[in-house]
Amino acid sequence: MLDQGTKTADNEASSEYIFRSYDHWGSASEGNSVFIRNPGPAHSIPIWQIARATTAAPTYFETIDISNRRFGDGGFGMNNPTYEMFMEVLDMNGFDPNCFKMIVSIGTGASKILRWREGVWAKYKAIWKAAKKMASDSEKEHVRMKGIAKSWYLPYHRLNVPVEVGLGKMKLDEYKADTFDRIEKITDDYCNTITDELEKIARVLVEHRLAKSRSDLWPLVATGTQYRCTVQRCRRQQQLLQRKRDLQDHFVHAHKDIAASKVAEFMENGVVYL
Repeated sequence: MLDQGTKTADNEASSEYIFRSYDHWGSASEGNSVFIRNPGPAHSIPIWQIARATTAAPTYFETIDISNRRFGDGGFGMNNPTYEMFMEVLDMNGFDPNCFKMIVSIGTGASKILRWREGVWAKYKAIWKAAKKMASDSEKEHVRMKGIAKSWYLPYHRLNVPVEVGLGKMKLDEYKADTFDRIEKITDDYCNTITDELEKIARVLVEHRLAKSRSDLWPLVATGTQYRCTVQRCRRQQQLLQRKRDLQDHFVHAHKDIAASKVAEFMENGVVYL
């Protein structure tokens, strides 16, 4: 999405901004920091605000102010953010391409036309010019990623209803009696032409999730479960531990005098759901 700072919505100084659910403190590799946008701790922002920020298409929805910053539709700066996310993940994994199991890019329908309604206000003139470039820019990013994936032997998939089908001709505010039915039929017809590719993607995703579920960090990833010691006067009562094993180790080293039956009770009381 676009971070417009304290500037007005039609200011050309707007720049892309990434909301993260994880910490990212910038590149550890010298010279690669150019790829990293607004590094820092994970954002603690309600998901609805992020959704509002990234969908604030001009003339449809107002921009939204979050933490003294003004945000508008990210599509105007990064309509296809696949390469942006590719560099983000690559940087966080020491620029090792083996960190990618698969890359999937999902489009909203190829288009050669402007999908925003036109207005008469002068301040939107720059927006119309930018919007006309969006369809071609999105495809350019796809071609770019396709080239990178081929040269690095990375599994890359781009799912996007082709322009010939007509989904991309719909305006953002189109609402007719059959609009939803047409979207569903066009999308279903397209999916029926790529069943082998969809099955391949689904197989990789399921295998990946099963592999993660075998990790002792799975309760944390899946449900946010963490653990803490509830023994009275323990100095680590306020410290959250990521794994059940961590709490068990704590009892072995810090509370050797507690009976096993009592430890089981403390273990049960020490579960924290975030």
